[in-house]
Amino acid sequence: MADFALHTDIECNVCGSTAQPLPIGFAQDHEYESTEIAFRVVRCMNCGLVYLRPRPAESELGRIYPPTYYSYHSIGNIEGEDGRPSFVQRLFYERNKKTLRAKLVRSGVLLNSLSRPARVLDVGCGVGTQLDLFKELLPSADLHGVEIGERAVKKTRERGHVAHLGRFEDIVLPLNYFDVVYSSHVIEHVTDPRRFLEKCNAVSSPAATIIIETPNTDSVEFDIFKGRHWGGYHAPRHFYLFDPRNMALLGQRTGLKAAVVQPYPSPIFWNWTCHSVLTAVAGKRVADIIFPPVTIFYGGVRSFFILGFFTVLEGLILKFSGRASAFWIAFKK
Repeated sequence: MADFALHTDIECNVCGSTAQPLPIGFAQDHEYESTEIAFRVVRCMNCGLVYLRPRPAESELGRIYPPTYYSYHSIGNIEGEDGRPSFVQRLFYERNKKTLRAKLVRSGVLLNSLSRPARVLDVGCGVGTQLDLFKELLPSADLHGVEIGERAVKKTRERGHVAHLGRFEDIVLPLNYFDVVYSSHVIEHVTDPRRFLEKCNAVSSPAATIIIETPNTDSVEFDIFKGRHWGGYHAPRHFYLFDPRNMALLGQRTGLKAAVVQPYPSPIFWNWTCHSVLTAVAGKRVADIIFPPVTIFYGGVRSFFILGFFTVLEGLILKFSGRASAFWIAFKK
């Protein structure tokens, strides 16, 4: 599309290499069809960072994140049509709470030892569901969220949390303030991951823990589908894609040390992978029915079975290979 603005990185955002990256495939928007462009996917020959080259320019964010974008509406994950959560939705919610508790414990977060309420920042908070989990685990915590979608920020505030509207890198936040900076599947969306981590460092307290979750290019799914269909591309919204090694390197370059790294299954990516493959084979209409790319987030029995199947599949892959399509990493100063 001639009217779609693009940006081409001169150097690798992680290691700064200016060597020509290795082309490994193409990725296209099969979920929202925001553009017909097939974006070239490349890999840094020095650190292994995978990224779109060129990628959408900042001026195109409003196009590639339409008002229907799932994270602006995913309150449906925990509320049924009558305002009450269904059994399946409660099951997902309790599982997510247990998972978050385990991450905090494994990361060595000792918030109960503080003489004051813990200060938590969720970067990319969506409609506030992750902050709800933090509220249950830390009832007295000072909870803040950051989100670029106005509707999502409004919903987060309605849930009783402090929410800041805008890009995390641009928002004025107190320095050396937060005890936990948490960001789930956001850093791959930003135009400058190095600046993003620098901001995480700046707003966190000296003893803080910074937890980042992101897709993992060190995965069996990526190896098989990287040429075009890997769900982790989420094209063209995922600009930069990491593995644990280059993410640790990025942290090191911003003054942070990797304390814990853990791969984990991401059934959503498998659903998106299958949607991409089926779109190419049978068309988007059929793919939307069998592997719904957006409504899969909104709970219900159908989502439960699709995500449950892919969770079991990747759980087996993780058990035998030690690799999975996502990972989380805890940084310390």
